Amino acid sequence: MVDSASTHLSDQAQRIHQACPLLPKPTIERGELTLQVPAQDWPQVALTLRDDSHCAFEQLIDLCAVDYLTYGSVEWETETCTTQGFSRAVTPLHREADQVAPCPARFAVVVHLLSMRRRGRLRIKIPAEGDEPPTVPSVSSVWPSALWYEREAYDLFGVVFDGHPDLRRI
Repeated sequence: MVDSASTHLSDQAQRIHQACPLLPKPTIERGELTLQVPAQDWPQVALTLRDDSHCAFEQLIDLCAVDYLTYGSVEWETETCTTQGFSRAVTPLHREADQVAPCPARFAVVVHLLSMRRRGRLRIKIPAEGDEPPTVPSVSSVWPSALWYEREAYDLFGVVFDGHPDLRRI
């Protein structure tokens, strides 16, 4: 018996790939579609994902920055609490099942989009260009909700969002 959720995700991945044929087909990671987008292509891909009727991702629901400096180098403790609290969780590199490949750059921006019309979500990973400072184009003109999230990522990680109209610390 074919799982209807995985069929829906596969259909959605195919529609996204048809709308953005120059990008690799989205993968299904941990039950969620994930699309890798080069930073220089991000603004055009964002417009396509919002405006193409096969995608219709009308809402940006989250945007954050990720620092991959020590990703996978240690298996952080998550079972016991220390005086500082729980350690952050990381999928260890030696675990094969359900593993998410690390980003090719030290910093990346991760965006979550929502399509109410297509009943779908999409995770997008955009590797930041350079480290001094890491830079990704702004998509605040595509989704106004990105204004705050981009400022937050800039303030916390130093990721510069090229084209952001008011990029300053919060």
